[in-house]
Amino acid sequence: MPLYSFNITEPNGILKPAITFELESDGAAWEEATLTCSELMKGFNGSFSPGDEWSLEVLDASARPLYNVKVSSTGQR
Repeated sequence: MPLYSFNITEPNGILKPAITFELESDGAAWEEATLTCSELMKGFNGSFSPGDEWSLEVLDASARPLYNVKVSSTGQR
């Protein structure tokens, strides 16, 4: 099965170490990315503030970007 890397950039701009998954297809990588994003949002426990942004980028085995999910907020702090 192909390898996919997930690169997560936290709201403070810090890139976390890549998470690698062995998945069946690009479609399966997208599904896993959306599930991972959901879990990450739960982990903020209300600490995601206006003006914050984080992202999850999915790369294939040759490091080619496939998907990028970005979450950002606007408003007064």
